[in-house]
Amino acid sequence: MTNILFQGLLFQLTLQLIPIIIISLIAWFMISKILKKSEKQHLERLVFEKENAKQLYELNTRLSAVEKMLKEVE
Repeated sequence: MTNILFQGLLFQLTLQLIPIIIISLIAWFMISKILKKSEKQHLERLVFEKENAKQLYELNTRLSAVEKMLKEVE
């Protein structure tokens, strides 16, 4: 009798846990995808900023050379 009761309780517990487990897995999967997408965007932005910094450095170097030449002409 107690064995059947124990099996019934175990079965009910399992039925109650299945939706919780499924919802947790779906949430984990969605959060994982969002974080990967966010990381990819941050890496792309970092590459873009590095390229911009390099271009600004090159422009600053050219501008310094032009200023130096103008000072020599005066």
